[in-house]
Amino acid sequence: IEIKIVKEEKTALRLFEKGEIDLLTTVTSPLSLDDLASLRSKLHLQPIGGTLFCTFQLDHPYLKHPKLRKALSLAIDREKIVRHITQLSEETAHRVLPPVVMEGKDRALLPPYDPEKARELFQEALEEMHLSKEGLAAKTPLLFEGNELQRRLAQAMQEEWRNCFGVL
Repeated sequence: IEIKIVKEEKTALRLFEKGEIDLLTTVTSPLSLDDLASLRSKLHLQPIGGTLFCTFQLDHPYLKHPKLRKALSLAIDREKIVRHITQLSEETAHRVLPPVVMEGKDRALLPPYDPEKARELFQEALEEMHLSKEGLAAKTPLLFEGNELQRRLAQAMQEEWRNCFGVL
């Protein structure tokens, strides 16, 4: 068995199409999301143990506020992200441990998507911090790793927050 580690999405696809790679396996697809549609008939999807998640810098003056962090979490529609961004029919994780590892005992630790509650907590957090929405947006960076999937995930979360809160 020969194992190749290919970091570039387009290179992995070319090697697969040329028959130089028989198996592509990773927590997140090394393929471009645009290329997945053309390969759908050749794909055999198998659940594996992996999750992608956000972390908050708790030293940041605004992100250390628990109501703000909860509001940001409540404003993310994870089901929509799985359907439209990752596109691999994954099961939505409700904790850091992936559902496949939990063997049907996946007790949700993350609150479900609730934009109304998110807006309520967001407003409370702003009031408690004596901050405007615009002031928060100007001083809260969103950082992500550079691959296409993570870029799209970051954009999707930013869009969810913008739709829910009007900023970020």
